[in-house]
Amino acid sequence: MLMNPNGEGGSTRTGGRWNVWRREHKVEIALFLLVWMSGAYFYHSPQHNENARWDQMRAVLEQGTLAIERYAYNTADVVEIEKNGMRLIYPNKAPGTTILGLGPFGLFRSALRPALKAKLVGEARYWHLVAYLTRTFTVGLLSALAAALVCRRLRQLTNDALSSALAVVAVFLGTIAFPYMTLFYSHQHAAAQLTIAFCLIVGCHDGRMRLMRAFWRYLTSGFLLGFSVATEYPTAILAALIGLYVMVVLAGDRGLSWRRKLGSLSLLGAGSGMGGLVLVFYNLAAFGRVFFTPYQIYAEKPPPMFESHSLGFMGVHWPGWRSFLDVLAETTVRPQRGLVYIGYDDGWLYACSPVLWLALPGIVALAWRRRLRIEVVLFSAMLAAYLTFNACYGESIVFWGGATSVGPRHVIPVLPFAAFPLVYVVRRLRSIFLPLLLISVFSMLMATATEPRAQYEWAQPWRQFYVPAFLESRLAIGVDGLFRPGEFAFGNTNSFNLGWWSGLPPAWQLAPLVLAWLVFGVLMIRMTRREAASSKSAMSVGEPISGDSEIEPDVGSAGIASVRRSEIGPEHAAEHAPSRTCDMLELSSQHDSSRLVWRDYVLIALPAAMIALAPPWYQHATRLVDPRHGLVGRYYRTHNWQGPSHVRLDPTLDFDWKNEPPYPVPFSVDWTGFLRVPVSGDYRFTLESDDGSTLEINDRIIVDNGGHHGRLRRDGAVRLEAGDHPIRVRFFNSQFDAEFRLYWTVPDRPEDTIPNEALLPPM
Repeated sequence: MLMNPNGEGGSTRTGGRWNVWRREHKVEIALFLLVWMSGAYFYHSPQHNENARWDQMRAVLEQGTLAIERYAYNTADVVEIEKNGMRLIYPNKAPGTTILGLGPFGLFRSALRPALKAKLVGEARYWHLVAYLTRTFTVGLLSALAAALVCRRLRQLTNDALSSALAVVAVFLGTIAFPYMTLFYSHQHAAAQLTIAFCLIVGCHDGRMRLMRAFWRYLTSGFLLGFSVATEYPTAILAALIGLYVMVVLAGDRGLSWRRKLGSLSLLGAGSGMGGLVLVFYNLAAFGRVFFTPYQIYAEKPPPMFESHSLGFMGVHWPGWRSFLDVLAETTVRPQRGLVYIGYDDGWLYACSPVLWLALPGIVALAWRRRLRIEVVLFSAMLAAYLTFNACYGESIVFWGGATSVGPRHVIPVLPFAAFPLVYVVRRLRSIFLPLLLISVFSMLMATATEPRAQYEWAQPWRQFYVPAFLESRLAIGVDGLFRPGEFAFGNTNSFNLGWWSGLPPAWQLAPLVLAWLVFGVLMIRMTRREAASSKSAMSVGEPISGDSEIEPDVGSAGIASVRRSEIGPEHAAEHAPSRTCDMLELSSQHDSSRLVWRDYVLIALPAAMIALAPPWYQHATRLVDPRHGLVGRYYRTHNWQGPSHVRLDPTLDFDWKNEPPYPVPFSVDWTGFLRVPVSGDYRFTLESDDGSTLEINDRIIVDNGGHHGRLRRDGAVRLEAGDHPIRVRFFNSQFDAEFRLYWTVPDRPEDTIPNEALLPPM
């Protein structure tokens, strides 16, 4: 027999309690595993932002200091502080992500050390594996927990498990939260903390909840709100709004005494203070000041790239309506960083996270319910405040656009809250929601599988890079080092996905993940169908829907935070049945869920097949009709023809890559094959490139157009006999525009690009 709310009613075996809990939370458990596994499937080599944190964790564990002079070569995201007559180097990041990562980093660092000493792994691979495991058990784990808690609250709100699960998938896998779960940035980390804090507050002041349970919920929620500011400074905006929301809800709840209200607020404030003290202690230890952010250094003495930090409050200032609206459009609807961008060009559909458009009618649906209007105000205020903050944060893509980023990464902390309005449109706008959901998840998978950090020069990254890179299976292309610059940890790269570890060819490396998505989708449908059927059966005999997912909108409800929950098990349901009521508008969702038939499985199977088969199909369809002509090009992710390479046959060497580079800069290409000379005579060859290039024929350099420069032409002459001659052409691009063309002048003919029939691949 289960414990009643007061802990009475006899004893039960631990296994029995666990089985009941597992049955009641099976949907949330499945979502937790789905989100966690999806993030853990990928690892991208860290860049400056992440390396600043890895440097500090290593400095703390190995040297007992917060300064990172010893590892400063690993990152450029630093500030120099004069302290006790010394110039010390610190990361310019908030410390929360580093602090939460210290434990896992130290644990995995020690656990993998024997393998390093036994030379089972090289040092470069050792550090990348430590980073991968640390990120998986911090950012990834916390994000998965947040997803499960959001799903739980949505189920309590709507009594619709399937719609709740789909809304969570839309937010955690269909927005830029997904790619940032695979990176050790602070944005998704802070988003998870805020989300968990909000979900813990839901129902926390129910008068029937045990005091000790409410005590720990308020304290934990407050700590997470305060600590989120130590993780990502701007989340102070969201933490303050959530705190204000709790105050309003408590003040309007007539079912609680003032003593209970003041006690709840005191606990929330005490927890927030403890979370904020982490930042205070860090500031005192590192900088000797209570209130300080490293960006104040940029505001006082701004370096060339950070001049905007001298404006307003560390760069946040009112830029005028024209600039404000322009940046707002850039971060929402325009292709370079637009969060909800969707566009059509040359027969292809390009998008970021268009499913978020449906949060707008979802807000209207929320507002239609009087008992949820306070949440409408909260979610609207959070979104408006964060978009406004981002639009007032400098006029350069380096600031509002998050520098190298997919979408505007600064707005990630507010994204999980979009699940609450989205859940109200899943059923009502299913014909629109499902296609937009599939497009969003597909887009995020492309960005996550290739390289989530889009370059500045890509005006349309989805058209210029993500779609072609995904279809050509240029996956996990990051080559940046971690403590071992210039070394490659995983063959010829520093990034991987779990399909690579399985030995799969690039075109099939995402198949295991897509198969797992398919399995989870089918299980989710089956679980929600059974739950809907059992709920309908319970309703027919006057029983409550669920002992732990019932809401009572008619007992002094003051919004989501005042959801009344019953902590009873199903065997106690009958005795409580007379006092339970349900909102029939919400219960209609059960009837929709119970009608799920084979079409729902097809809706999952077809997109899964499309995602898995698109790369091999595209590569087969675009294969050259005549593979006997052209040069074999090896495309490298570095400027010096080292590291991972993507091989393809190029029919001619005439490329204008200003708008559509094959890789983020830097990259380089090495073409090899044979040149078929039609007649003997003197030939002149011309290289036109931005940056450097060289031409070798018969193992002799004919044209040297090397060096870092803009578009430049150089030529050279050589006498060649009729026939086939080995040729090698090299090109690299270090930054910005990329162009390359190879011309020849055949005797008695004008200059022209070398035709396809004169180029032959290696034997």
